[in-house]
Amino acid sequence: MTFWLRSNVLGRLEVLEVYAYYDRPVLLACRNASDGLYLAVLAEETSTAEDWLCVAVSLSRLQYVRSGGIDLHTAFAAPEDGIVYHFSVPNDESSRITFDSVSAGDISPEWLPAPNAKLELPTTTLPKLAHDIKTEAVQSRRDLLEITLDPIGVTRNEAPASLIGRVLTSIQDFITSLARTPHRKGSAAAAQDAMKSHELMFLAVGGGSFELKLASQDTAAIFGTAITNAIETFGGLVQIAEDETAFKERIADLKLQDVGSYLSFLQAIDDRVTEATIGWASPLTPGGSAIIRSASIKTSISAILELKHTEEQFEVVGRLIMGDIENQKYVFLPDELHPGLPSGSDRFSGKASEEALAVTHPKLGDHFNATIDVVKALKPNGDVGTSYLLTRLQPLA
Repeated sequence: MTFWLRSNVLGRLEVLEVYAYYDRPVLLACRNASDGLYLAVLAEETSTAEDWLCVAVSLSRLQYVRSGGIDLHTAFAAPEDGIVYHFSVPNDESSRITFDSVSAGDISPEWLPAPNAKLELPTTTLPKLAHDIKTEAVQSRRDLLEITLDPIGVTRNEAPASLIGRVLTSIQDFITSLARTPHRKGSAAAAQDAMKSHELMFLAVGGGSFELKLASQDTAAIFGTAITNAIETFGGLVQIAEDETAFKERIADLKLQDVGSYLSFLQAIDDRVTEATIGWASPLTPGGSAIIRSASIKTSISAILELKHTEEQFEVVGRLIMGDIENQKYVFLPDELHPGLPSGSDRFSGKASEEALAVTHPKLGDHFNATIDVVKALKPNGDVGTSYLLTRLQPLA
């Protein structure tokens, strides 16, 4: 019984979408010739007729209902203008349809959809951004960076503020860290100018999951802007995320501080998005695009936390006062205070290589010339931790 074809009370209606179908549509969205939008549901069916409820909806209300932001019960029990249109449609097509408008509060609860019933369909609520960022980069002579996020459990073009804030902050920190160049001591103006040149400017937000567009503050000179290479590096890390070997080799070439900022970006999106798409362009470089998915986000985080940088190696003479071969741990007391000692301590301790403890079979209290590596690694919170790896013990007479 298609009331929308047999009645013109609301104008000439066309069906936009059918949300539930049982032998025929029973929940649908309609539009009339003047672009009025309506949501309709089959409320009751008897042997002689069907009763339909219909409510006028704005585009915004329809988007909320379609995406699950407003449940179906509320859509009909609390329409925007408070009015529900009731159609009684006889099975006999020669009989006339009866129509009346009713205050929403007077509708029988049995005629309404079940409380909390939702559609939860992916729904576009923002226009998509134009994706020809290479042309835009050339036209504006600026570096451009687009981030498209697919937040978990979000059906509209929206994203949690905490997610967006962390993503933007971590990307800016990465760009600033990588692009930073030393300035003359005491030159506050130079430092201020450098900070401005590293700043990303927020340009636009768009649909297509949830899109963000950023741009360099400065326009490109002969060799690009101050952040051209940093943006390329960021995009490149995303691009090789699924190649674990290549990713480990690349982060090993970066400073730990820079890797720490990238770790913050990964942690910001981990378990918050199903995937993130990054697009970048410069007037002077080809740019590119890449997708990082949830599995690659996790493997990238693990690879970063396993990364170790040997910053320094030194030799020191002293006594071995603890050596645990099974757990590969040691404590070494230098004969003299050493400049490389941990702050506030008079001894070195930590992990020992298997060779350092097992090959020489050291005795506690004996004198040794020890070789110790100062190893830097990132902690899960992004801080840089320092450890002291004992790599060799040379007995002294």
